[in-house]
Amino acid sequence: MTRPVVLVALCLCLVSCQSVPPPLAEPECTPRVRHERLPTVDAGAVRQARIEVWAVRETPTGASADLAAVVLPARAGAPFRGASAMPPGSRFWQGPAAANLRATLQAAPPEQSQRLGAATALVGAAARTLVEATPGLRLELTPAGALTRLRIASAAATTAIDVPIDQPLAEGAGAALFVPVGNPAFAGHVVVVHCEAATGPDAQTRLEAILAAAPPEAQPPLEPVAWQLARQAIGADNRRQALLSLAHSLRVPRVVDLLLVADEATLIATAAGLPAFAEGDLAWPFERAAWLTLVPRLERDELTAAQRSALLRHLGAIAADAPTLRQSLQRATNSAGFAAMLQEENLAALGDRDPAHRVRAEDWLADRGVTLPGFDALGPAPARRAALRAFHAAALAPGPSR
Repeated sequence: MTRPVVLVALCLCLVSCQSVPPPLAEPECTPRVRHERLPTVDAGAVRQARIEVWAVRETPTGASADLAAVVLPARAGAPFRGASAMPPGSRFWQGPAAANLRATLQAAPPEQSQRLGAATALVGAAARTLVEATPGLRLELTPAGALTRLRIASAAATTAIDVPIDQPLAEGAGAALFVPVGNPAFAGHVVVVHCEAATGPDAQTRLEAILAAAPPEAQPPLEPVAWQLARQAIGADNRRQALLSLAHSLRVPRVVDLLLVADEATLIATAAGLPAFAEGDLAWPFERAAWLTLVPRLERDELTAAQRSALLRHLGAIAADAPTLRQSLQRATNSAGFAAMLQEENLAALGDRDPAHRVRAEDWLADRGVTLPGFDALGPAPARRAALRAFHAAALAPGPSR
């Protein structure tokens, strides 16, 4: 009996001797709030959002903040996977999970969590509300969502990388983001955003006064998620899905067909060829990049049979004419202009000596509702020339358009 009693006593002594970690004592970090006026007529309801910054000793349990995968679900239900600009180990919560995390942080002992600061921000349709939550994290709040920008520091300087998180900002809604800091004293920061009730006319008056006093400061636009993901997706399947999602959202069916038959090399080149995001028409820069990707491979005769068929469907007689395709892409300023140039090139190809060119052009034009009465691509040359002259004369004649 003596030996077991001694072992139990020794275990109790060891447990009692374990020291409780000291309370976290990190420097205060009060979020800084700034408002910018947006060009809008209807100010709409104004809501108040509370932003809290916490230091936590251990990483909270939550979904991985692979942001490119969080915000854009695939049709099959699985998220697109992309290259995330977040540090490894970042976590993300929304809805009830964010509310539960906030309650857990508030109830945790001081050695486990420490609130570093808090601030309130007015959010309305007339304003862009910018919150510097920590030295490396910026939140952009709008009534439709919360856009998060993480600024990642390099050895030489701090480079701003846009990482949007789009979440509804309705009354009672919330979101939380954990970002590790690599500090041995604590695991990282948790930023909690909680939207409070609409605050009535007084809040609108306060927001208007803030906007009137705030100096204008231009901010670079946050890159749309679909555009960002198309540039950063990893792997052939994910890259194809991301590019297809962008093509569908921009309504460029010609590019959809190209992406469906693209091999991995073409997908990589298309994603790499996307220009840096700029506000304005996105459809044409995207379509132009997709076509330009194929021109070098067309010149080297490296396209697959499926890609050649896609080019024939969408280009007609110039499907094998790389110089003409490149020139048209350089001259066109939008998708409609490119389509008009394709029609001009195919009309011109009806007079080509090569019967294969004439057949491709005639089929392409017929598919788009352009017919030439009396024209037969394989008919005698005098009849073809007469049909072409009649068509062009009718096109130039005054009166209702054809």
